[in-house]
Amino acid sequence: CVLCLVSCLLTIAMAPRIVFKVMQGSENLGLRALRREFGTFGEVFCAALWVDSHRQPDCVEIEFVEPRTTMRLRTWDGKTTNLPLYCPEGLVDAVRRDASTSFLCYVENFGQAANTFQDLTAFASFVTDTCSATIRGASLCWAPGRGVYAQLVCNQRVDQERIMKKVMADLYRGQKLSCSSMMGGEQAGEHRIDWATVGSTIQAQSDRLRKAEEAKDAKRKAKKAKKEKVHGALSGKTRGEKKSKKDKKKMKKAKLSKTKDDKDTKSKCKKRQKRQRSKSKAKDQDSSEDSRSSVPSPSSCHSGLKLKREHLAPSKFSRCDRRAPMALMSEHSESDDDGADGSSGVGTPPVDVV
Repeated sequence: CVLCLVSCLLTIAMAPRIVFKVMQGSENLGLRALRREFGTFGEVFCAALWVDSHRQPDCVEIEFVEPRTTMRLRTWDGKTTNLPLYCPEGLVDAVRRDASTSFLCYVENFGQAANTFQDLTAFASFVTDTCSATIRGASLCWAPGRGVYAQLVCNQRVDQERIMKKVMADLYRGQKLSCSSMMGGEQAGEHRIDWATVGSTIQAQSDRLRKAEEAKDAKRKAKKAKKEKVHGALSGKTRGEKKSKKDKKKMKKAKLSKTKDDKDTKSKCKKRQKRQRSKSKAKDQDSSEDSRSSVPSPSSCHSGLKLKREHLAPSKFSRCDRRAPMALMSEHSESDDDGADGSSGVGTPPVDVV
């Protein structure tokens, strides 16, 4: 069962770490500063400080959740930061390196007791002086699921035994530490493991893989949405926008038809008014011509009156138009009496005797 768990732990795919050599005077460089500085490039999965066998600061390792971020960080020149770091040296596969290490110890539960190179140097001195163990190197690491922990590369198996016995028995800066060991390389197959450490490590790795999958899914969805957006912009927007575009076209068409109907109505009204005006104008012209033809000229009226005077006989009734009817009747009776007496008839013109 132990071998299965360890093999599962070792076979989990890890992203490569990028290595930076440190400058002189980097004793105060810590894990928090690294996370704060490189967290602007991407999500940091692991940060590690390494010291050599003489307990002097050697290098810094940074691992990101996305391997692409690690590759992009290879061009980092350090001009925008005050960290005592040189340009990146290269990449390292931490899983393979730890698997090939013959005698390796993991020390957990540091909490806030360790952060900088100075703290790592103090712990390495505690291991060599108090535990009487020889180490070839040590590192102080941080991971999201594990917090701060240390890796000790021992010279032989007895050094592992001493470290585990001493560390798990005594307090370090008021902290109760837990320790586990692993043998790799030629000594692979023999393990003494702290189950809490294994569980937290597996949990951290699974969380990392889950976050990586979620990041991939989010990136895939964003890429798909961007593609749909570009395709919609080229082909006439997305389905909803196409529908709205159709509605706009319908509204525009209805508006155009309405304006056309209004124009037709206006043109019909204008034509009707024009016909009415032309008809009234023609009627006025005809009435004016009739009035002109019916009214005689003054000269024609004068000549007509003259002819009438010459050819018509004078009548005794010519000036009696306005008399009363009784007067007219009396005159008629008198004229009848005169005729009976043998007088000449009324209205007979005189005869000229030559």
